[in-house]
Amino acid sequence: MIAIQGLDNTNLDGSRCVLTIGNFDGVHVGHQRILATARKKATERKVPLAVLTFEPHPLAILHPNHPPERISTPERKLKLLEKYDADVAVVAQSCPSLLQIEAETFIETVIVARFRPTAIVEGHNFGFGKGRRGNGETLQEFASRWDYEVEIVEPVMQVQDDGAEVRVSSSLVRKLLNQGNAQAATKALGRPFELTGTVVEGSKRGREIGFPTANLLIEHQLVPAEGVYAGSTEVDGEHRACAISIGTTPTFDGQTRQVEAHLLDFSGDLYGRVLHLRFNRRVREQIKFDSIEALISQIQTDVNKIRNMQL
Repeated sequence: MIAIQGLDNTNLDGSRCVLTIGNFDGVHVGHQRILATARKKATERKVPLAVLTFEPHPLAILHPNHPPERISTPERKLKLLEKYDADVAVVAQSCPSLLQIEAETFIETVIVARFRPTAIVEGHNFGFGKGRRGNGETLQEFASRWDYEVEIVEPVMQVQDDGAEVRVSSSLVRKLLNQGNAQAATKALGRPFELTGTVVEGSKRGREIGFPTANLLIEHQLVPAEGVYAGSTEVDGEHRACAISIGTTPTFDGQTRQVEAHLLDFSGDLYGRVLHLRFNRRVREQIKFDSIEALISQIQTDVNKIRNMQL
């Protein structure tokens, strides 16, 4: 896949394409359905599948005091778009001037001028242009003028733990992770949620009690609810099950939330390395123990439980 930073650098060598537009945070199963539909159409027409996405999230510009928490890092999002068969990904810089373009002008000056699509594939709730006043009907209104087809893809619906059927969306994934419901988030994403961070020096308490942990510095990404999770990561190409702890280390009266991972059956120096932690399920909530011995006993129980899971 070719990744292009900035609309001004977009050059599809004069060819047409099938285009889909969106933020694609998390590239969840709803996004995957859109990409699969667009991929099929692009293959049939023998043109590239192009994705136009935005960094940062437009809402981070429009509502800077309440930006949406990121599910995927920008780098991971591009890798996922490549995994789901995009040929070209154009990352437009979200800025007020771009976000204030009226919908009709956006079609002419961005969609048509930059991409010349033969088809545009979007989700049913797609919005674009100033105030998100443009939608699928707007695209359809100008389709004959600019010689493209529009296909609107039906949403993916999933049944939640309470029996309610809901539409899969990035907002739903964020909600599930903030509830600590890693299993439901996995279902909505089509794969385990992945948290990316750099291993930094911590308090070394884990090592002192026999369970060394990698302390991760997380920047600009959603951190799931506090608790102990069963997960996994890769080190030097090897799959490693791990116990992931998110919390303030209440037994030690900690104040700062930390993300720590104990890699099962691993010994080695990970300082400075980037780890991608995959979250499978939450094992338990964070609790304060009456003694260090009680904490050690519980950690051993957690590790044994995670070891017996097929991660």
